[in-house]
Amino acid sequence: PLRVRLKRDAEKVRRKLERDYALGTFDPWTDDPLEYDRVHVQPETLRAAAELFYDSRSHLATRTQQEYRKIVSRFVAFAGPETRIQSVESRDVHLWLDSTRAGPVTRHNYARHLKVFFRWAKSEGITATVATDEVKLRRLPRKFPRYLNREEVDRIAAKAQDMGYPWLSDL
Repeated sequence: PLRVRLKRDAEKVRRKLERDYALGTFDPWTDDPLEYDRVHVQPETLRAAAELFYDSRSHLATRTQQEYRKIVSRFVAFAGPETRIQSVESRDVHLWLDSTRAGPVTRHNYARHLKVFFRWAKSEGITATVATDEVKLRRLPRKFPRYLNREEVDRIAAKAQDMGYPWLSDL
């Protein structure tokens, strides 16, 4: 009855209807799910925009969806769920990153996820600016691969010989 062919699309519609029911904007006893929400409503708050963002990422792997939800929801909780998305600025993102007390690599990861969220919001016409455009993080040093030294290779070869893998001891 939802007029979709794919299970993924049906789950997306179900999630939207459940979310709207929880928010009180959809009543399954009086509203027709097929006609419901034909008019596109622009979200005003961070919470509403984040929910639409999560729905837009439903095609991604489960772990990726969890990461987006974890990081974006932490920022939304910090900035305030009822904060207007148009009023979020780069200093808000900086304040949140500073409040996390995370290391440099984690800060870059958080900023990258928020950048995807705010760029999505701009592409959807929800906001005119990308709040992460002015976020400047300290450049990470390049990490070079670590190689085994000769002593480590000899220990591994000896252990391989002891375990019955003589072909590995020829390394």
